[in-house]
Parts: sequence; C-alpha cells; structure tokens
Amino acid sequence: MTMRRSYGWLVYFGVLSTLSGLAIVLPIIYNLGQQLSSEQLEAARSRWRENGPPDYDLTFTVRHDRDQTRQRYVVRVRSGQVLLATCEGEVLYASVPLSGAIGLPFGSAAESPPWTIERVFERLTGMLAERETTGGRNFLVAVFDPKEGYPRRFVRRIARTSTREEWDLKLWRPGELEREADRYR
Repeated sequence: MTMRRSYGWLVYFGVLSTLSGLAIVLPIIYNLGQQLSSEQLEAARSRWRENGPPDYDLTFTVRHDRDQTRQRYVVRVRSGQVLLATCEGEVLYASVPLSGAIGLPFGSAAESPPWTIERVFERLTGMLAERETTGGRNFLVAVFDPKEGYPRRFVRRIARTSTREEWDLKLWRPGELEREADRYR
C-alpha cells in the first residue's frame, strides 16, 4: 500500500501568504497614489487664478499633532486684499482703514502676513518642496475645489514622528458667512 501525500496545506498557506502580502502592499500603493504632486498643485493654483473671486471670506481650522482642539481662523478679503484676520476671535490683522474705523492700533498684531488662498498655496508649495528633499517620505495629501481650485483640505505628516498638520478650509462669498451665523443666533 502506497501512501498518498496531501498538498492541500501547501495551497492553503500559499494563498494565505499571498493575501497577507497584498494586505501589506495595497495600502502602501494606494497612499502613494493619493500624494499631492506639483502638477496637481499647479493646476489647482491656475484654476484659482482664473476662477477665484477677488472678494471672499475664508474660514479654516488647523489642527496640529495629536491635539484634538482646532484653531479657528476667519479672514475677510476684498479686492484681493485682506481687510480683517482673526484667530479664535482675536484680531490678528486689520487693514489701516478698518483699524482707524474701529479704533484699533494701525498695523498688524500678527508676526506673519494674514492667510489668504494665495498664501495657503505658498504653504503647500513649501510643504511639497520639503517632502521632495526628504525623498518623498513625508505624507502630503490635498483636496481642491474642482471649479475654483482653492484647497478645501490638506494633511501633512512627517515620517517617523508624531508631527501632523491638518487644515480644513471653506470659502464664502461676501454676505454668506453672516447669513450662516444668523442661523445659529
């Protein structure tokens, strides 16, 4: 009587090993495909320059690292110039005419220029350049408005650290922000 060898276990472990390998590789490939490229950034910036309004209100939140609290910003831009910028209700910047009208000292309380969409694009450009100097190890993903091109959301994470930066942006037409605030009064 001859003994018959069973190779079923080889097939079982072969399939199991293949599926395990796919479970590791596919998320990596997916994440690499989501990374922001300089072409995507330049296309979005071009859409913004062509279709972006000169007058807008920008609200955005920024969250750093593992902190669950978000800093909330409101920026009013008219004719491409910042009129007022606030963070958590504190005035960071007020234009000279507005400062004089509401009795604030002239100038800015902020150490850097106020955030505008163009400045957010500059921030993304810097993050992209930083990622390229690290060999692409840092994670940077962004979602842009399909019509106007402004960034709606972006997340940056520095490899092998807990450093993370997450921005959520919303663009409002003049008057829309006030109507939205009235809904909650």
